[in-house]
Amino acid sequence: MAQAEVRSVKQAIVRSSTIADFSAAITTMNEIKRLHRVEAWVILPDRYAALRNMLLSIRSTNPDLRDEYRTAIQNALQQFSDIEKAVERSLVSNKPLNRARLNAIVSVQVDRLIEILEEIKRDIGV
Repeated sequence: MAQAEVRSVKQAIVRSSTIADFSAAITTMNEIKRLHRVEAWVILPDRYAALRNMLLSIRSTNPDLRDEYRTAIQNALQQFSDIEKAVERSLVSNKPLNRARLNAIVSVQVDRLIEILEEIKRDIGV
């Protein structure tokens, strides 16, 4: 019985951490959109890297995530990796980036992570 209670507490901690991590990732994505708008290209690669670390942490600390959630996280990881490469190339070449296009991509990822976060919260009764 004690083992079951310990396991239950551990699961509750992981769920709570997952909710906080998803919230932090969404906040970071919204910050990235603001940084795109003001063309803060030099600092953006660090923000993309921080976001990818958050997403990797969510994925690795939650091995029981639904496949569709894992796929969505992987898609976000790929999108932000691609955006980071484009920004890095732009910094070297001085070619302008399409802020609206980048923010449209980020918005899709934000919307998907919000959906996942709400589904997780609903599943655990938050």
